[in-house]
Amino acid sequence: MIFKNDVFLDYIILCSVLASSVFNFLIPFVLIFLIYLFLTLCLGNVQKEEEFVFSDIPERPVPSLFRGFSAPVRVETDLSNDDLFFLLAHDSDEFNRYVAFYNILVLLYTLSAFSIIHFSVS
Repeated sequence: MIFKNDVFLDYIILCSVLASSVFNFLIPFVLIFLIYLFLTLCLGNVQKEEEFVFSDIPERPVPSLFRGFSAPVRVETDLSNDDLFFLLAHDSDEFNRYVAFYNILVLLYTLSAFSIIHFSVS
């Protein structure tokens, strides 16, 4: 097929460029909408702070939080040193073992810095 002065071909190229530009413009909005749908439909009502109470558990559990979760989350726990060592030795999630090891190192660093300051002052 022969196009007169390639006008039709130019029109097709122009339409494809415009369509790709509009599509590229809409991608972030579509992704934000899909994330919003996931959060509202799958997770339900998520609070900033929640408390879970478990009953009839024979011994104190050691929680391994956010297993397989890759988003940055800040959480404050009351895990003891024994709990951290238990997670370091027995947790199957590599990242949680890393977090336990990191917390142990921070604790040791804090204690050593405190002892250096305490003994240098006295």
